[in-house]
Amino acid sequence: MLNGMKINTRIALALILIIVAGGAIWFVSQRADLLANTSPEASETPSASPTPVVIAYDDAPSDWPVYSSASLGYSVSYPKDWKMSSCGPGCVGWSTAEMKAGEFALGIIQTTGTLDTLLKDAEQYISAKEQLDINGNAWIRLTLKEPTAGTLITTHFIQQGEKLYEFGSSMLDANILSTYGQMIRSFKFLK
Repeated sequence: MLNGMKINTRIALALILIIVAGGAIWFVSQRADLLANTSPEASETPSASPTPVVIAYDDAPSDWPVYSSASLGYSVSYPKDWKMSSCGPGCVGWSTAEMKAGEFALGIIQTTGTLDTLLKDAEQYISAKEQLDINGNAWIRLTLKEPTAGTLITTHFIQQGEKLYEFGSSMLDANILSTYGQMIRSFKFLK
């Protein structure tokens, strides 16, 4: 039962990333309720060839600050004019200066479980899947289709031991996607 709740929480997290209005990412609130209200029968079938979201995984500028958390087990660089804040347990989000409190352009959440289980349970929402080696880290990049509006988003998952990390964004703005790629490339696990 508890393992099933963890799986539902991870699927709901991916759905939250898709559904968020105005580009905000609400990583934690109402995950289980969101999943319960999204039935597979009501979902549209993912398109066979979605329009790809282009992300360049360039080096982050050297003057970006670095967020590092021993308890979460990673460090990542982020733009110096962006705001960083907690968005829940195991969750850190980043906002542009224009965004309101509680809105996030990008975020990372750490949970437990396996990537294989997550992929199996999220299969109905996956439009595209690819494995990427970015700066020595083996990421799984998913393009997910929101079941009601059909909106596509991209999110990245990586597993380290018993911890599963999702690095996501619901925004398709070219500047945000550029920053997203740079932040992913700067992501490092702490030993």
